[in-house]
Amino acid sequence: MYELLAVCPAVTLVGSGNMNKAVRRDLTEVAHDFASPSAYDVRAEGGVPEAAVAQYERDGVVCLRHVLGPKAVAQLREDMDEAVAHPAPAPMHMKQGGTPQDPSFFYFEYQMHERFDSFRRLVWEGEIPGYAMTLMRSPMLGFFYMNSFVKEGGALDKPTPWHQDGSYSRMLGEKVINFYIALDRMPAGSTLRFKQGSHRAGITYLPSGGDWEGPSTQPVTRGKVTMPPFPEIDAGFPTVGWALEPGDALVFQQRTLHAAPGNPFSYRRHAVALVLCGDDVRYDASPGTNDPPFEDPDLKDGDVPWGAVFPRVR
Repeated sequence: MYELLAVCPAVTLVGSGNMNKAVRRDLTEVAHDFASPSAYDVRAEGGVPEAAVAQYERDGVVCLRHVLGPKAVAQLREDMDEAVAHPAPAPMHMKQGGTPQDPSFFYFEYQMHERFDSFRRLVWEGEIPGYAMTLMRSPMLGFFYMNSFVKEGGALDKPTPWHQDGSYSRMLGEKVINFYIALDRMPAGSTLRFKQGSHRAGITYLPSGGDWEGPSTQPVTRGKVTMPPFPEIDAGFPTVGWALEPGDALVFQQRTLHAAPGNPFSYRRHAVALVLCGDDVRYDASPGTNDPPFEDPDLKDGDVPWGAVFPRVR
């Protein structure tokens, strides 16, 4: 697995045993050493301003405030806890680290819109589809997949390593966008961080063997190259990140390098990611596996992918 550079700062846990561990610095800022560029309040702006589009194109990531309101956030969080209690059949979900309330517990589930109306509304109703089309300058929008994340309080040993979404993707094109939406407070040092402008290198890296958990050890490899040592990446691109409140989103392109720490706080942390696509996207039918493992056997290499498996939204 590629080297992690301070993905999760050290935080002292208090208490004993594995259950219900608290964190001493709960709800405080975790140390970080990266910049936070401008963020844009879509509620105050009445949508995504041109400055946000320009930043997304330049940096490969932008922070949008108030993408969701308190009522929607509360319902999504409630439904995610229901999903943890009653998981979807494999391979739609994955659990790591024991049981809920254990600090090592990390749960994620794909396609929660198939089980919960609150998640279906994120894609087919509301403002997010329009925000995505504006940021990608795309006249249409397709749905790739949805992923939901629950990191239990104190889950310090469940960081997400530096990677690109594009390393695991069958969608080829510049217009593949991820809306990562926080459903709990995330101070800057505990949320996703990004390598600013890394998407503009035009390179897609092979996934690391260490964190590949697909049905095969051989991922799709077309056009992908081995990632250089992390110090080289680190020296080439500044690191950026933002503190998030519930309903805020980090929006990034599929080749933008990013990582996430574990959850250093005592409360359970919920987030949802929507991966949406624009008009330049084509399907990669190369041999190999991908993450998520969704494929359309009726699609040929280079096809426009929107159909039964990957529906068109707008």
